[in-house]
Amino acid sequence: MALSNKFGSILLSTGNKSETAVGYCTIYGDMNGGLAVISDLPKTLVYRLAQRINRERETIPARVISRPPSASSGPTRRPGQPSPL
Repeated sequence: MALSNKFGSILLSTGNKSETAVGYCTIYGDMNGGLAVISDLPKTLVYRLAQRINRERETIPARVISRPPSASSGPTRRPGQPSPL
């Protein structure tokens, strides 16, 4: 946010409805931003939207769409483990 303020830009936050509904987000990660463009979309729709955007040409790298989530909410938790919530 400091850089976006410094350069007169806006930071887009990346949290989606599925994550927000269960409180699975980080304040300085996907909650950080001035505009939440996908905040009302469930995660399944975010993936479908990304695939639709890529129909004619690869705008979003396929590796980004196909990789498993990498977030963790603590030092002992690893990607792929269920959320403690």
